[in-house]
Amino acid sequence: MLRKYGCVGLSNKIEMKGYIPGMGQKSEEQSVALVGGGGVKELAGVGYHIVGGAVDS
Repeated sequence: MLRKYGCVGLSNKIEMKGYIPGMGQKSEEQSVALVGGGGVKELAGVGYHIVGGAVDS
């Protein structure tokens, strides 16, 4: 199974890696995403979840 992850730049200039859960998630550059805690055991160094589209209006 393929695990998707991405880099997120926060507003305080910190860059972090996060796992993108679900099937068919479309993540684009310069999109707003919600970041939650909790990592994935299969991905070393990834300590967060990225949920795209949660804050779209």
